[in-house]
Amino acid sequence: MASFRVAYLAGVNMNDAKPQVADVGATRQATVNNLSGQALSLDECSVESAQAETLITHLSALGTVHGEQIESQASVFGVLSAQSVEMRSSAAGAMQADRATVSHSAVGTILSKEVQTQGNSFIGLLIARQVDGAVRPLLDLRGVLFLGLVIGLVLSLATRKQNATPHLKP
Repeated sequence: MASFRVAYLAGVNMNDAKPQVADVGATRQATVNNLSGQALSLDECSVESAQAETLITHLSALGTVHGEQIESQASVFGVLSAQSVEMRSSAAGAMQADRATVSHSAVGTILSKEVQTQGNSFIGLLIARQVDGAVRPLLDLRGVLFLGLVIGLVLSLATRKQNATPHLKP
């Protein structure tokens, strides 16, 4: 496994198959397949997979991220998992965190103990113990129960009608 200690990398393209490891690093305008370290700061970077205790991103795109504390500004994530996440003007497909703060961001799915929303944020599916801030769910508990009832009724009628159709013998 390649290892390096960096203070700053500029315009670096690290597309080899080996994961890159950094104790403390700041990366600017780079493309990296796998990156791991204790404290990482990414600015205008593309990372396929990252793992860090502390990760700070700005104008970056990341596929899969695991960490203790993640802060993002104008960044995009596929899937992220952390103890604490703070997103500002960012987007994520799915997020799992103990504590999440979403400000002017969009997230497809959040699974968290505590979620705080600020500004105009969009969350497709939110599963949390405690939610603070303005959240307008697409479906609440009553909506989900009603949707289940309607789907069950339609399937029941469709099955009955199909079984009631007489079979013609040639």
